[in-house]
Amino acid sequence: MNKINVTECVPLDNGNPTTAAPAELLKTLVYLPKGKCATFKEIVENKDFYNGKMISKEKYTTPSEAIYKIIVNNENVYIAGKEENLHLNPKLGFGNFDLTKNPSALKDAIGKKSHPMKSKMVAMTELSVVYGPSSSGKTLVTLSDIRRSILDSTIKGEDVVYVNLDDSAIGLAEKAEILAELNIKMIKVFDIMMLYRMIEENVAKGKILIIDTVKKIANLMYKDQVTDLMKHLKKFTHAGGTIILIAHANKNLGPDGLPVLEGVGDLKNDADCVVRVQRHKDIITMTNDNKSRSYVELEAIFQASKTKDYKSLMHSIKQLNGQEAEDLKLQREQECFKEDNCRLIETISEMIGLFPVLKTKLVKDLIEDTGLSREKIIAILQLLEGDQWDLEKGPNNSKNYSLRTNDKLDEVEDDEEDVKEYLISEGYIPRDEDSFPIATC
Repeated sequence: MNKINVTECVPLDNGNPTTAAPAELLKTLVYLPKGKCATFKEIVENKDFYNGKMISKEKYTTPSEAIYKIIVNNENVYIAGKEENLHLNPKLGFGNFDLTKNPSALKDAIGKKSHPMKSKMVAMTELSVVYGPSSSGKTLVTLSDIRRSILDSTIKGEDVVYVNLDDSAIGLAEKAEILAELNIKMIKVFDIMMLYRMIEENVAKGKILIIDTVKKIANLMYKDQVTDLMKHLKKFTHAGGTIILIAHANKNLGPDGLPVLEGVGDLKNDADCVVRVQRHKDIITMTNDNKSRSYVELEAIFQASKTKDYKSLMHSIKQLNGQEAEDLKLQREQECFKEDNCRLIETISEMIGLFPVLKTKLVKDLIEDTGLSREKIIAILQLLEGDQWDLEKGPNNSKNYSLRTNDKLDEVEDDEEDVKEYLISEGYIPRDEDSFPIATC
């Protein structure tokens, strides 16, 4: 391990090496030829008085016997000897470890700010984590977006290395064929020394390393392993390289109903950027999970085809933009939630009832009835606003939920007439007070 010097002495230009005087040495007594003594600390404090005087370690020496000379150069005070100089008042400094000494060289080392992914969800020279639940499309959308950047010459395929540690033999063969067309290198082994070799051989700058998945190279439940791994990976990005770690989400969602990154918090905390991937049918969304950091977009929305062929699927992915993309994303999220939570929606609708209900009361009652967190309840209510219920302002700035009126009332009435006609044809004579409800669930 290199020893870091925290003091920085200014060399005395007399041909001899100059070193910083240790703190203990400042207490040392030295003598002037006439017998007067002083410590090095006193000499520094009264540098103008002592400037140019000869000193020795022994008392009552003659000027010719004194072998050390006090030299003051601006604010710097030295003891000059025959073979070396002591700098008595060096300043705080970290030598070559101080990156501000040559910022232009550091900037040249990492290159210009740019993005390896067309969506700009990941930045060059950064350590990024892309995570999501199983089958969310995190690898698919990452490779597809990298492919777009290669096709428009933003990056070169030969600068991308895909470390595939999570695929079957069929998956390896399938991806090898796809990536070969893009000149992307794919390997199925990883050793941290690979990064150091790339740094030492000066080939790290501009290279993009995708590791899929990170749990194959470290146990994400052990803090020391994750911390050590991230430290090594950071050295690669500081040399101008880019790393994208593909990671899984926990099986259980967070209190807000969103996926949670698997492993200890250091994986997220030590990354420059964390991107959450979610899939709702044909819509895949990438969201910046730590919005205050990195030079990336906050969100990107993609649409994929229904094909099962991986190559066709990758080529089919397109990025959507604007309000139309947001509307389609919300629609798919609502569809998926309603398909999976029919009973919960019925419970909420029953609690709202025929008349508007205060939001605070509804949330409180739902927490007690369902056992879900407040964050989750609010997220569900917001998700289905405008679809199953509406949020309106009430007296004294209160907020009230009410069930939505049936926008397809005419269609329902037509369906009821069809039911009525069918029953008549079967011999049933309806009464005026009879109704013919249509099942909607």
